[in-house]
Amino acid sequence: MIQTYCLEFPGATEDYPWGDIVYKIKGKIFAGVDKTMQLQVTVKTDPMDTESLLLHRSIKRARYVGRFGWVIVTVEDTPTLDLACGLVEVSYGLLKK
Repeated sequence: MIQTYCLEFPGATEDYPWGDIVYKIKGKIFAGVDKTMQLQVTVKTDPMDTESLLLHRSIKRARYVGRFGWVIVTVEDTPTLDLACGLVEVSYGLLKK
């Protein structure tokens, strides 16, 4: 579901730079999906929203890149899938510029 959604964005491409699946726009990653844990998506967030998003039980700071506003969303149900898709859209918009 997330993979299909990511590829629907204009100019989005799929890549495998270190084995995991990432989605790029203009050569920049806007989302990543762990190939073994496809129920998680890593996205870049708006810096103004990052701290409040981390209060959600299904969102945690991403390792290594979390200090740059990247978070991991664990998709557990339809509401968290909707949240993840919304954050993919935000991430795409931030990097499309």
